[in-house]
Amino acid sequence: MSNIKYEITDIAHEKYPFLHRIRALQDIGSEIKAGDLGGFVECESNLSFETGDDAWIFDNATNSITVTAIAGAVFSIDGGKTWQASTIFEGLTPDTAYTILAKYPGDRNHEESPTSSAIIRTTRQNASAGTVQSAVYTYDGTPKSLVADVPAGCTQVVQTFTGTNGTAYGPTTEPPTNPGVYNVKVSYTMQSGYEELQPQYATLTINKAIPARPLAPVVTGVTDSSITIEVVDGMAYSIDGGVTWQTTDTFTGLNRDTTYEIKVKAVETACYKELEGPSTVQATEKTTVTFERFADQTVEYTGHAQTYTLPKSVPGIASMTITGYDGIATPPVTVGDYEVNIDFVAAEGYKLPETLPAPVLHITRASGEAGTVRPVLKDETVTYTGDPQRYHGADGIEGISSVALTYTGADGVESTTAPTNARVYHVTAIFSPDANHTLAAGDYTATLTIRKAGQDTPMAVLESSSSHSLTVSAILACGYGVMILNFLSHRHFALR
Repeated sequence: MSNIKYEITDIAHEKYPFLHRIRALQDIGSEIKAGDLGGFVECESNLSFETGDDAWIFDNATNSITVTAIAGAVFSIDGGKTWQASTIFEGLTPDTAYTILAKYPGDRNHEESPTSSAIIRTTRQNASAGTVQSAVYTYDGTPKSLVADVPAGCTQVVQTFTGTNGTAYGPTTEPPTNPGVYNVKVSYTMQSGYEELQPQYATLTINKAIPARPLAPVVTGVTDSSITIEVVDGMAYSIDGGVTWQTTDTFTGLNRDTTYEIKVKAVETACYKELEGPSTVQATEKTTVTFERFADQTVEYTGHAQTYTLPKSVPGIASMTITGYDGIATPPVTVGDYEVNIDFVAAEGYKLPETLPAPVLHITRASGEAGTVRPVLKDETVTYTGDPQRYHGADGIEGISSVALTYTGADGVESTTAPTNARVYHVTAIFSPDANHTLAAGDYTATLTIRKAGQDTPMAVLESSSSHSLTVSAILACGYGVMILNFLSHRHFALR
């Protein structure tokens, strides 16, 4: 059946372009004239065009239907269960087809007329959603999404997230948590009778968070070439001004006695920005000098002062000077062990150890004949003096510290006391060498001769005389005589 009741024009709905206004092609009832514009329909199924059907859609038909008034007729929208004289049906569901029945009710003069029907569809309910705005968040460990309102008639709003600008994510409806840039599609599911809303698009940005500021590095160990710190997870450390960074605890290959600034930073991660903290200043230690060349030295006795020979150089030592031997400033001469006193001055960047070298200079007896004493004793002859006469041939011999002499006379009696009387004595010398020498084996003897001393001629002086005697002056230890007679031991002579 062709539609001679109305036509669907090209006049589209302002918000819902799928709806078009209708125009009457003929008079419909008493209210609608040919050429009048009506409401909006999507298709001819929204409004009946059967012959004799005066149903009409007026401009506002979203939740109501207004049909053309027919004098004396009643109308029903529920299949004839209820009837009304009003041409307006309200409280209807949008975008729903309703069958409108019309009839003349019977009275005392008329029977009820047959019913006519028209199928009229309500238009869709207007719907609109607020504009979804792009948003920027800072990472806090919780999922993030855009703010999207739920318009009337919407049963569900769905956000679909897809990573962009290098962010690998989705597409998924699971809101992202980690930093990145996400394209967000906001889709609407509408109830029946409501116009479909077009998806909206916006951008969701989650920026990296600023971490807690790191604490200054804590130094746990220092040597002359390394610094060790306490390492914290997620931190990196630099000792070259930030040129290089490391996550291990020890900086090696450093210069001795040098001050370094140790920097710390929170390492940039997928969720947190890089952030530097306060630095720590620490100096390496001075290098402790290691002495390896100060061995004891041994020299032979020469009779002259002996000195210890210092190494030409020692790493870390600026100068070294011998100040003495066993606390004595002058070098030793005699055989013995002498601790060498050395004054050390450390070079820059070095320090002396607690225990300094104290080598020993050993002076030993000369080896071979050079260190052997062989005294040679010569016979001595002296003149009787009345005093003890000591043998001097054993005195002043180099390498001899002491000597004991024994004198043996012709009577075979030995004595350590120097003899007095004129006689020939056999002298035996017992030598004790000094610490610098050894004594050659052998008997060391000589002869000490004490010869008699000469005497002057005594001159007797007559002191008195008589006829029978003479008296002369006394002369000690002299004998007296007259002529060649008997010598007497007294100075008085008796003449006969």
